[in-house]
Amino acid sequence: MDVTHINQSGFTWNIRVPKCFQDEHVVFEVVTCDCYHLQDIGPLYKPEVILDIGGHIGTFGVYAKSFWPDAKLVVVEPCAENLELYKLNAKSNGLKNVRFIHGAIGYDPDRTCLVNSPTSTGGHLLLNRKQADEYTDKQYRFYNVIQDDAVKIYTVEDIVGDYQYIDFAKWDCEGGEVEAFKQMRDDTALKFKFMCGEYHIWSEKSDYLKPDLFECIKFWRDVRRKFPHLNFTYKENALGPFQAWPKIKNEVTMAGVRV
Repeated sequence: MDVTHINQSGFTWNIRVPKCFQDEHVVFEVVTCDCYHLQDIGPLYKPEVILDIGGHIGTFGVYAKSFWPDAKLVVVEPCAENLELYKLNAKSNGLKNVRFIHGAIGYDPDRTCLVNSPTSTGGHLLLNRKQADEYTDKQYRFYNVIQDDAVKIYTVEDIVGDYQYIDFAKWDCEGGEVEAFKQMRDDTALKFKFMCGEYHIWSEKSDYLKPDLFECIKFWRDVRRKFPHLNFTYKENALGPFQAWPKIKNEVTMAGVRV
């Protein structure tokens, strides 16, 4: 892997030379633009355990640890190349107390094919072999590369079983978060205190990620039942960011985020 480094937003980033613009765009989105609103949350919250689902090259993890350097960071990333860059970025920025997991969140043991787009270094999809072949044939979002046929699958219970609580979780795993929210046990869901991320609804009609308002409404109805202890805010579409925070009395509000 041909790697160079850049200094941006106060951090050192190791990025791929052939795909430097794609990696740099993620740095810009997550850190420079603060798409997860960590600047609003940071002064008000002190998480002990942070979970980064869909870690990519470490933009969220590095940025989060700048606010909470003593927190335990748990990273889950299925792409080996991305995970290698995550480790380099963690080292370059002095991150400590980090646990790296090479694998994907899921509950379907047949989904072991990692499909990637040549136009994105972070848009990996986890599918079974039949889905992967059909998906690449459709050329949706130019997905045309089947990278792997042996991605290890971890359930949410596998990841969080050793922790009493997950104080902060970021989800961005191209639809994996939808399956995880639906399939995790109720007692597991109660471990999550604060969440943010991006959700991706699969369209049953087209078999790929596509905005569908009806399916989105059904999904969020079920999510509210799964996480009765959390408040949710999200965009009213099938692809977009969300935040969830505890339902507690005397909530402190800052920039629309309650913690």
